[in-house]
Order: sequence, then structure tokens, then C-alpha cells
Amino acid sequence: DDDCVVDGAANASCFGFDPADSTAQLQAAFASGASLLTVDGARGSTWSVTPLTMNMSNMHVHLADGVSIVAREGFFHGTGDCLIRVENANNLTISGGKDATLRMRRDDYADPTKYKHAEWRSGFWLDSTAEDITLRGLRITESGGDGIYVHGAKNVRVEDCIVDRNWRQGSK
Repeated sequence: DDDCVVDGAANASCFGFDPADSTAQLQAAFASGASLLTVDGARGSTWSVTPLTMNMSNMHVHLADGVSIVAREGFFHGTGDCLIRVENANNLTISGGKDATLRMRRDDYADPTKYKHAEWRSGFWLDSTAEDITLRGLRITESGGDGIYVHGAKNVRVEDCIVDRNWRQGSK
């Protein structure tokens, strides 16, 4: 929506919000062209999603205080499904306010009756086509792989992040 971006800034809730599945709304917000996108809690502080892709440049995505992006229950069956895959992106910052969280469903992925075993269901997957990426002030938790997996991305900075209880952190 062209009306959502004002002076280069936008709130994700302007693109809509669905408490059951906000994937399409967040993808539209990512594609908005805003230089500053705030994932806000105006309509709800928990954004339930299926795998997201960030493939934009020259953008700062900020999760407001108390906002969570959470893996939708019953999804992420692909062995490489990540909460957020960053690809074809340049000069991208993803930051979080107080208690901003990205959370998956690690215990579900460990259940062989529900999911095929895999260790690649990461919180963030930074692809080799991503460059100048900063992750700051986020809590990344409960993934079925690494909290943050850097797969050839260049110039990656991780600052003041808590990466907790992810599958491949030796905390099985």
C-alpha cells in the first residue's frame, strides 16, 4: 500500500495483521521500499508466520518493544525451512527493542512423529547473496537448527543478540 510509507518510514501493521498467519502482510511490508520499517504491536504483539524471505536493500527493520515473530505451529516441514531467510539483500539492519523475539518451535521439530529430522531450520539464514547485514538487539530462540546461520554472506555484524535454546548450540 503506497499510503503506508511516509517519508521513507512505515509500520508493518499498516499492511495488515492476521493473528493466525501474518506472513503475507510482513512480506508486503518488507517489499514496501521503506527505509525504516517498524514491526509494531498496534494490532497484536505476536506475528505468527510461515517461512519469511528478506530480499531488500537499504532498509532497517525494527521489531518494537515486546514484539515477537513466531513460527506458525504445524508448518516448517521442509528440512531447510528457516524463520527468516536473507538473500539478495544489501545494507540491511534488523534490530529489536526491549524483549523483541524471533521464536521457532524446537520441541515440535524434535518429534519424529511430526517432522523429518533436520538441523537446518534456522532462525536466520544469511545466504551468500547477502552483504552488509546487521542483526542487533534481538532474541533468537527455539530454532530447529542454528539461531543464526551465515552461509557465505559478507560483512555480517551480530550485536547484542541473545541466541538461546536453538538445536545446534549444544543444548539438546
